Amino acid sequence: MRLLRSLALLLLALLTRSESNPYRVLEVDKSASSRDIRAAYRRMSLKYHPDKSSAPDAADRFAEVSNAYEVRSFLLPLPHVA
Repeated sequence: MRLLRSLALLLLALLTRSESNPYRVLEVDKSASSRDIRAAYRRMSLKYHPDKSSAPDAADRFAEVSNAYEVRSFLLPLPHVA
């Protein structure tokens, strides 16, 4: 069930933002650690949150950042379960 949900969310993310590179959106290098990616996501989500930003495209940028982080989180290797 978890795999099916993950695949559905990944497909949805890829279809809605296929032109976006999650690393570029989050402004991190492809070799960034999980901690660096999470920190970049938190920084950018605060910067573009519609309640905190007066920029006219804040909601769109916030959605793009959230989507990039979600897509990237699916690309992270899963922890080994014994």
